Amino acid sequence: MPNTQMNVTGKLKAENSLKVKVGIAYRNRIIGDYIEYGKLKNVWTSAPVNNYLDKNKPLKRVGLIGPIKLILK
Repeated sequence: MPNTQMNVTGKLKAENSLKVKVGIAYRNRIIGDYIEYGKLKNVWTSAPVNNYLDKNKPLKRVGLIGPIKLILK
């Protein structure tokens, strides 16, 4: 998995906060609906997902994987 680096020189203040938003894979939400309700309930799609997704399919890894480091140079 590639590293993401950002140069924040000149963007920092005396006090800072870091907010990270993480999304899930739409595929995982569909599988989650099949697991919980036996059908699609929280999502809508025109794709024939019932032809290739069901409650027995593995979920994909998503989110922040590995350590997160803030490096001061």
